[in-house]
Amino acid sequence: MCWDFLAVEGVVQRAEGKEVEHDNLLKQLSVGSKLLFKVWQLVPKLKYLVLTAMAAVMLAVAWALRATLTARCPMSVSAGCRAALYNVLGSFAFDPSSAKASWLLVILSMLLIVTLVLLAGGLVSVSIWLIHRVFDTKKSMTVIASGVLFATVGWIVALFHLYPLNSLYLRIGRIKVPSRQ
Repeated sequence: MCWDFLAVEGVVQRAEGKEVEHDNLLKQLSVGSKLLFKVWQLVPKLKYLVLTAMAAVMLAVAWALRATLTARCPMSVSAGCRAALYNVLGSFAFDPSSAKASWLLVILSMLLIVTLVLLAGGLVSVSIWLIHRVFDTKKSMTVIASGVLFATVGWIVALFHLYPLNSLYLRIGRIKVPSRQ
């Protein structure tokens, strides 16, 4: 099976009635020359969808964290983590109307988790720098750090990016041509 190049001749030469398809083809070709984020440039509204999904995930994580904190540190217990949280945050630790962990406690817990992740990232960076110095590697720190990042978590991000968006990119990139008999 060979591809019929002449089937898109009208689109390429901007024939009458094919102006919209021609402009779409030019946009696809200019985006196709880019290395990354092609589908994001073809469908700008996709950014808002992803931001909305990220916000929904953050709300779900906050809700789950609140449920976990409430279950692990119930208000009815006067010792243990509930007492420690009450000593640190006072009446802001728990919501007395619902007997659940307060949203302030949830936000502070999320900030603590983010801080721990950033500290772990700093520790990894220092470790990479030490390995770079001790073994006197000839590669730049950027190459080493990006290699470690891509090998550990980058493939997960790429998988979540490519799996749904690659089919969308291929569907948008098709040029509709009339069938020949």
